[in-house]
Amino acid sequence: MATTTEHGAIKCDWRYAKIISMVWVPVGPEDIPACCAKKYSTASISYEFCVDMCSLCCKKLVIDFECTKTTPDPVNATKKTYPTVTPTDSGISFTTSAYGAPLPIVFGSDKLTGNVFWASPVRKVAIDATSYYKTLDFAFGICEGEINGVLRMWMGTQLIWDRTVDVDGSDVVQPTDGFIAGATIDLTDPSGPLRNVSASARQTKISVFTGSERQLPEGIMVTRDGYDQVPGYRGTAYVLFENFIVSDTSIPNLFVEVTSNTAGNIPRIYGVQVASPSTFDYPAGNVCLVDLSYDQVTVDSRKASGSPVPAGFTTFDYNNFTNNSEDEFRVAYSYNLNYPVSRLMQATGFIMTSETSSNAGILRVWNPLARIFTDTLGPGGGVSDHNLVTGMSALNRGSIAFVGRDPIYGSLIDVYMGIGVVNGVLGFATVNDEGKINFVSKTTAMNWPNARAAFYKVDSDLASDNPTFIDGGDTAGDHVYLVTGQTTATDFAYIYRCTVYSSAASLDAPVLTLAQTINVDDLAGAGFHHDHKLVLVDPVDKNLVIFTLTSSDFGVLVWKYNPFTGEIVWKTSATGFQTDGQGSDQAYLVGQTYVWVANGSDGIYSLDMAQGIVTTVKDSLIPQSLANCVSGSQFYNGAENSVTYLTQTTAKHVTKVYLDRVARETVALGAIVKSLLQRVGLSLADMNITDIESTALTGYTIAKRQSLRTSFSELAQVFKYDVVESNGKIVYKTRGEDAVATIDIKYLGDDTDGGWLSAEDTNDIAAYRKLNLTYRDIGREYANNVQNIIFAPQGNEEFDNDSAIDVTVPIVLDASNAKLLAEILLYAKLTYDTTFKFSIPPYFLDLDPGDVINVVDGSETTTMRIRNVNVGSDKSLEVEASLEDPDIYNDTVNLFGTTGDFDASAFPAVQPRVDILVMEVPYLTFDDAQETSSSLFLYAVCLNHRASATVDSDVAVTIDGTDDYTLTKPTNFPTWGYCTAVPSYTGSKFTYDLTRSFTIKMISTTGITPADSTLDDVLSSAQINLCYCAGELLQFTDFTDNGNGTYTITGLVRGKLGTDNRTNNAVIGDKFVFLSDTAGNFDTAAIRRIDVISDQPRHAAQFFLPVNNPFQPAPIALFTARNLAAWSVADLKIAWSSTDVVVDWKRRVRFNGEWADDGSEYLDLTEIDETYVVFFYTDQTHFSTTVPDSYLRRVDLTDTTTTTYTAAQQTADGFDGTTTTLYCTVYQQGGVEGNRYGTPRTITLLHR
Repeated sequence: MATTTEHGAIKCDWRYAKIISMVWVPVGPEDIPACCAKKYSTASISYEFCVDMCSLCCKKLVIDFECTKTTPDPVNATKKTYPTVTPTDSGISFTTSAYGAPLPIVFGSDKLTGNVFWASPVRKVAIDATSYYKTLDFAFGICEGEINGVLRMWMGTQLIWDRTVDVDGSDVVQPTDGFIAGATIDLTDPSGPLRNVSASARQTKISVFTGSERQLPEGIMVTRDGYDQVPGYRGTAYVLFENFIVSDTSIPNLFVEVTSNTAGNIPRIYGVQVASPSTFDYPAGNVCLVDLSYDQVTVDSRKASGSPVPAGFTTFDYNNFTNNSEDEFRVAYSYNLNYPVSRLMQATGFIMTSETSSNAGILRVWNPLARIFTDTLGPGGGVSDHNLVTGMSALNRGSIAFVGRDPIYGSLIDVYMGIGVVNGVLGFATVNDEGKINFVSKTTAMNWPNARAAFYKVDSDLASDNPTFIDGGDTAGDHVYLVTGQTTATDFAYIYRCTVYSSAASLDAPVLTLAQTINVDDLAGAGFHHDHKLVLVDPVDKNLVIFTLTSSDFGVLVWKYNPFTGEIVWKTSATGFQTDGQGSDQAYLVGQTYVWVANGSDGIYSLDMAQGIVTTVKDSLIPQSLANCVSGSQFYNGAENSVTYLTQTTAKHVTKVYLDRVARETVALGAIVKSLLQRVGLSLADMNITDIESTALTGYTIAKRQSLRTSFSELAQVFKYDVVESNGKIVYKTRGEDAVATIDIKYLGDDTDGGWLSAEDTNDIAAYRKLNLTYRDIGREYANNVQNIIFAPQGNEEFDNDSAIDVTVPIVLDASNAKLLAEILLYAKLTYDTTFKFSIPPYFLDLDPGDVINVVDGSETTTMRIRNVNVGSDKSLEVEASLEDPDIYNDTVNLFGTTGDFDASAFPAVQPRVDILVMEVPYLTFDDAQETSSSLFLYAVCLNHRASATVDSDVAVTIDGTDDYTLTKPTNFPTWGYCTAVPSYTGSKFTYDLTRSFTIKMISTTGITPADSTLDDVLSSAQINLCYCAGELLQFTDFTDNGNGTYTITGLVRGKLGTDNRTNNAVIGDKFVFLSDTAGNFDTAAIRRIDVISDQPRHAAQFFLPVNNPFQPAPIALFTARNLAAWSVADLKIAWSSTDVVVDWKRRVRFNGEWADDGSEYLDLTEIDETYVVFFYTDQTHFSTTVPDSYLRRVDLTDTTTTTYTAAQQTADGFDGTTTTLYCTVYQQGGVEGNRYGTPRTITLLHR
C-alpha cells in the first residue's frame, strides 16, 4: 500500500480512496473563520474541513486517504502483512522448452502446452534488506498461425485467462462467464509472501500474437534485443509474458486453449426497443451513456414521426442488453433536451441533461433507476456569461462530468462542468446523492468556446517524476484539460487547464490557465481548418490524445500531447473516426488502446496510444453481419475491449461487439481436408470434398510430424468416409449414403466356392463384443478420456472373444457423444467384418470404391459397400465389398462439443453494485432503546438495484479511518424505493396526517411486504408499518399500488422515535425504506447495526462491500449517532409576562415513556441528569452556539422546565422588546459525556 504522502486523496481514483486516519480537532471561537474555510496542506497531503459536531461545538475533521486497488479483507479492513521471500540463487528452468519441436496445426479448438523459445535474463528485485523475488520475461510458441484467438490459459491447474463466450447461430453472445479486466493480471498467490510487493509490481502483462503473415516484432523482446535482432515469427502463434514473477526454480506448466481455422464472426449482443407498446422506434444517435457501476446503458430514442416527435431515454442492461425502461420527455414533460450534452454522473448513476432556451440553459438531473427528474437549474446565463444564481447558459458538447471534491465537506461528489456554447465560460455544479444541483462556481472565458475537455489526475509516482506542467503549474491535484480553437482555425490550437482541487484552487474557486498555444504547422499544417472533437487521457503516461477534424489529407487527425513537456509525441490519421461523439463519456480506458466503430459499414479501428498506430480490426461491418453505425456517440470499454454503438436497424438498435472475446466454433471436415491437400500441392480442381463440406467438429490437432495418410486415417475413424480416385480427382465419400446401383444376382460371377454370393465373417464365432474409445474430453479440459461399449455374448461364451478393440481418435468430444460414437464404431466393426467377393460385367464400370450397392436375389436384398475394384482385360470388374447396415448411421454424433466444465469461480459473474444507506435515527426497536451500553448505534442497510445483487460476506467498516468494525452480512435486501412525490409538512409534529402522502418508485420488494393497517394499530405501537426516509421515521396506514411501478402511502404518523425535527427533510429522489410490517415484525434480515465505542456522536464511516464488481465504490458516510442524544423538548411555549419573557416546556424521554399504571405523570429520567441549555437571540441567520456574539444570552438549567428572561437582563443584553422579534432555542442534554447536547427546539416571540 502507498502512504498518504505518496497517494494523497486528490491523486487517487475515487473508487479506491480508503480512509487511513481521521482526527477531530477542537477549535475555539477565534478559529471559526479559519476552521470553516477549506484548506489544503502540501506538507501532510491532507484535507481539512469544518463540521458542526453539534450546535454548540465546532470541530475540524482532518482526513487522510490512501489509494488501494483492491478491496480490503471483508472481515478485517486493516493492512495485511505476509511472510518474506526466502532468497535463493538457483536458476530458472522451463518444463516445456525444446529446440526443433514441431508446431502443432490446430483445426477448431484445442488445449496445447506450447514451447518456450525466448527468455530474458532473470532479474532479482529486492523486497527489503533480507528478501527479494525473481522476475523474467519469456515467449512460448503455441501452434502454427494464423489463429483466431486464445480462448483460455492455465498456469498449472489455475485458470488465469478466459476470453471464451458462447454464441448462438447469429454470433450473439449467450450468458457470459464473467468480467475480464484486460490482459494484465496478478499471478501471485493471494496468501503468499509476494503480496508484500506493490500491486503494480505484481502485474504480469500477457500479449498474444496470432501468427499472421504481417506480424511484426513487438514488446519486451524488441526492447531487450533490438528491433533488427528479433524476427516477427510470422506464421507462429505465440504468447509473450512480461514481468513473470517466480519464487521457485521452475516455471509452472502453461496450457493454452486456442481456436484456429474457423470462420466465426466477432461475438456481439443486441439491445432493442421492445417496450409494449414501444414508446420509441429507434435510437436518435446522440447519447450512449454506459454506467459500468450500475451495469446499464442509456440512449436517447425517438419515434419515427409525431408532432412533436416523441423523444426520451431508453435504458438497457449492460450485461445482456435487456430493455429495462423507456421514458418519453418531449411530450410527457414538454422538455426538448439537448441530448449531446447529457453526461453520466459517475458516483450516483444520475444523468445530467441540458435544455436550451434561446441562449439560456436549463440543467435537469435524471435518475434512471427511479425514472424521475430530481432537480432543475435554470433558465440561466446568456450570451456573455453563466449566472451563479439562475444557472448556466446554453452549453456545448465539450461539457463533462467527473467525481470531484465537495467544496464544503471535502467528500467525493459528482461534478458537472458546462462549457458555454457562445461565451466559452466554464461552470461547475455539484449533484448530491439526492440528485440536487448546487451551482458552485464559474471561470473567466476562454478565447474560443468550442472546446473539448477531459478530467485529469496524476498519480503520485508520475507527479514525483513530473512535479510541474509545461507552464510551471503544479501537477498535484484535480484538473480539467481543454483543447479549443476557432472552428475554422488555421493558425493555433489552445491548450487550457482548469485546476479544481489543489493547494491553490478548489471547486468553488477554480483556476483557469492557458497552458500552451500550439501552432497548427505542427498539426495538419498551416491553412487547414482544425476543429477539435475529442480529448482522451492516456491512463499510462497521462498524455492527452486529441482527435481533430481537419480540412487536410489527414481527415481526422489524432495526435498525442505531453502536458509536462509541451511536445507533440506523435500524430496520424484516425481512419473512420466519427466526429459527433459524446466527449468524456466516450471511453473507459485501462491501457493504451482505444477502439471505435466507423460511420455506416466502414469497419472497426484500433489506436495504439503508445505508438500512434491505427490498426484496422475489421475493414467492413457487412461480412460480420453487423448493422451500420449511425453515430459517433459510442462507448469503448477498455476493461473488456468492447465497443457499444447505435444503429437504426431492426433488432439491432444498440450493438455491443466483444473484440477480445472468442467463440468456440466448429470447423468443417471439408475445410480440414482441403487445407491438408493444399499443403501437399493439390488445388481445388484436383479434389471433390462436396460430400464432407457440411460435416463439422469441435477440434482436431496434428501435434507431430506425420503423413497425410495418417491424418486422414485418424479422421476417418470418426467420420467413416472413404477416399477414392474418380475421374482424375480425389473424392471423399461419407458412409451411410443411399445405394447408387441395384444389381440382380444373375449378373454376378462366383469368385468363391460358396455360391453366387457368399459371405465371409473374419471373426467367425470369436466375435468382438467390446470396444474402448479414447478421445479428447472437453468436459475434462481436453484431457484424454475413455468410453467403452460392451455387447451381450454372441453365442457360446467359451468361444466369444473377450478382448476389447482399442480405438484412439484425436478428436474433441464430450462424454455422451463419445459413448454414442463407441457404439457406432463397434456395430460398424461387426458389420464390416462380413465381406464379399464377386465379379460383374463391364456395364457397371462407373462404380468406384466407396459406392453403396444393393444386390437383389428374389425377395432378398443385400446392401454392401464396395471396398476395392479391379478391372480385368475383358473390362469385367472384380469386386471386394463389405456388408453395409444403413441403420448404424441413424444416430448422429454431435461432434461440436460444449464449452467445457472449468472452475467458474476463477472468473465469477460480475455482481451488481450495492449501495449503503446509513440511517441517522435514535433507535428502531424498544429493545435497542433500553440497552444500557454507552455504545453509539450506527444503523445501515445494503440497497440492491437488481434482483441478482448479493452481499456474500460481512462488510468491513472503518470508523474515522482508524477503528475497524464489521457489518454483519445481510441475508436479504430490504423493500425500498425512491420518492417520486413527497408531502409538505405543516401540521403538528406529534399527531397523524390523513391528507398528505408519499409516492415511491419501488426498486426492490425482497424485504417485508407492505400492507394496510388501521390507524388504531399504528398509534398503538411505533413498530407497526415503520419506514425510514431522509432521517425521519414514520408510519402509514394505507399502501396503494398505482399500477405503474409506484406506490402511494397515506395515513401518515410522522416524526416517530425522536425524529420529529426531520419531518421536513424529504425531497424527490430520496431513498425510502420499509422497516417493519403490519404485525410489527422488523426486517431483521436486512437491517444491520454497529455499536461504535466513542464519546463523540459524529463520525465518518467507510464501507468495503464484498462485491466483485470492479466499479463497486467504497462509500464514505458522515453520520451522527443519535441513540444517546436527548430528544427535543415538547410543548415549548414563550410569552410576555409584562416586560419579562417566560419560557416553559415539557421534558421528553427516549424510552419507557408510557403512562404509569398508578396514574402518575412522572417519567423516569433516561439521561445522565436533567439539564437544559437555553439561548435567546435576534438573528436567525448568524446564530451559532459556538459564537457568543451571535446570541444575547445563554442560560444553563438543572431540574426545571421553565426560565424567565427578565426585563433587567434584556436591558443588559441590549434587547428592545418593543421593536425586535426574539428567538429562543432550547436543548435538553443527553447521555454522551463528550457531546451531550440533544435535538434543539426553537420558538419565536414577536415584539410587544
